[in-house]
Amino acid sequence: MENRIKSIDEFRGFAIILMLLQHIPLFLANDLNNITYTIAVLLSRFSAPIFFVIAGYCTYLSFNKNGPKHILKRAIEIFIYSIPINIFRHNSLLTINVLTSISAFIVACTILIYIRSKYAYALALIALIAYSFMSPEIISNDSIQHPLDILNAGEYPIAPWLIYAITGTIIAVFKPKQHTIILSCLSIIFGSLLFLLNVYDFSFIQNTPPFLFIISGLIGILYKLPKPFFLSTFGENALFIYVSHMFLFSFIPVVTNLGNTLNIHITLIIYIITLGIAYYLLYED
Repeated sequence: MENRIKSIDEFRGFAIILMLLQHIPLFLANDLNNITYTIAVLLSRFSAPIFFVIAGYCTYLSFNKNGPKHILKRAIEIFIYSIPINIFRHNSLLTINVLTSISAFIVACTILIYIRSKYAYALALIALIAYSFMSPEIISNDSIQHPLDILNAGEYPIAPWLIYAITGTIIAVFKPKQHTIILSCLSIIFGSLLFLLNVYDFSFIQNTPPFLFIISGLIGILYKLPKPFFLSTFGENALFIYVSHMFLFSFIPVVTNLGNTLNIHITLIIYIITLGIAYYLLYED
């Protein structure tokens, strides 16, 4: 595809592969209380933050190239895709799912970019980090009884998770190119120390500052490392893969009463086969 940035597609591909590693067993396996699924969950914890960082990064690039109207149009398109996701998950149509959150993040980052003040990014980031420190174990709440409840509602509550999208925008604005590996390693070490010093429980809670530092460091290291050839193909089609897998592995199994009936290792075989078929169908010379 033209006008695409390969490294961004590679990150998207990496994130979608990690996400499928958890979702396919989650929807199909009959026993999730085992070490295999625990490892899958721990690995998949990195997928959503990477998607959100990319959303913020691409919002800045698109704003400068195409203007705010194009970005807002894209946010609406992603929001529209969130509706069938709720149907496939058998949720209320008003449930705030990951695509709903991404569309909100795009709008929020667009507003920050439009202000055209680097102080705005810092203030927003500090406010969100402070919010996370005040409530380090925010649990999503699907019950919206007050307009402010929407900030903590859904699978990925907007208030604590927006921190990743803004981080992506900041990376795009300041474009750190020197000493990337060193800064990335220091970021991982600092985030790990925050966990180990019991500032937070060691629990892979994704909306906390320690996890933000770890994710930022891993992204920096992965950016410098050679990546498998197939990642960009998955990244180019990440939205299609996300919507399709919800239909295939969430909606159909529930309708046919086949959901959560398979051995965990069988679901991992299905995962590998799914990746192979998807690559074969989506790959373009």
